Amino acid sequence: MKNCLLLVATALFFLFQAESTFAKQFEIPKFESGSSKLVKEKFADLSFTGPFSKGEEFSVADNPILLPPSMIGAAVVIVPGCTGVQSYNENDMLRWSEVFLAEGYVVAIVNPTISPRPKKNCGGKKSQSASRGVKDIYDAVTAAASIDGVDKTKIFVIGFSLGAQNGAKAIWQKNIDVAVKNELATPAGVIGIYGGCQYGDGRPSKKYVYKDTILPLLWLMGGKDTEAPPKSCRVLKAIYKKNKLSQSHLYKGATHCWDCKGLDGFKKKAGNGDPVIYKFDAEVTKDSEKRALSFISSILN
Repeated sequence: MKNCLLLVATALFFLFQAESTFAKQFEIPKFESGSSKLVKEKFADLSFTGPFSKGEEFSVADNPILLPPSMIGAAVVIVPGCTGVQSYNENDMLRWSEVFLAEGYVVAIVNPTISPRPKKNCGGKKSQSASRGVKDIYDAVTAAASIDGVDKTKIFVIGFSLGAQNGAKAIWQKNIDVAVKNELATPAGVIGIYGGCQYGDGRPSKKYVYKDTILPLLWLMGGKDTEAPPKSCRVLKAIYKKNKLSQSHLYKGATHCWDCKGLDGFKKKAGNGDPVIYKFDAEVTKDSEKRALSFISSILN
């Protein structure tokens, strides 16, 4: 009987702790509109684990920082889509991390502050606010910058779907100004994989890529992507005129999530109401990896 009461008391304690953490509000800048005005958020800033060297055990879901065998002084932050890290995309995150680790980059894998976590289909209603999504990017870059041997001016972000969109918004002129004011580290450049540039009527909360994006941006799109259609990205032309290092590429036959082995064949209805099917494409994935490395190299050199 005593053991049962103890178990119940312990469960209630942890439930109370979880509810208290959720109920507590944290103030962060209003990055959704590029304003230094503070807004209340439900979740605290991300915390990272590690750094871990090759062979050491870590959890992909715990925001690990991974060390390459030989460091070149730069880092890459990997940001998944709106579901965060799940069992079906862990291997994809690890595969991408190996691409950069092999070239000497320190890698930080981000598991965004999302609750409740959608299993596969995020739809139009996202549980993560636009401001928190951008703040997660800055938190990750700041964490990577704290690693000995990493130059804080040589940290890049590669994001997928919503991760790409939040990454792009993190290098919008207005948000960069706010981040610098708050002493947050900012990316040297962003790589967006199947991200959308704008949704709906173009209000700030529905817009992710702005013409006054001031840092280099590589934007890779799928011609058959109905979830983040390339037609939403006409703004890219204005960015190219200001920043010659920015570039994009359209894979004509690729769908959304072309690098997602664990979601090959997955079907759903996107937030815009269009039907979606994910098709893994090994060739496009390999080319994406090459373009990502080439893009970073062009900035560093």
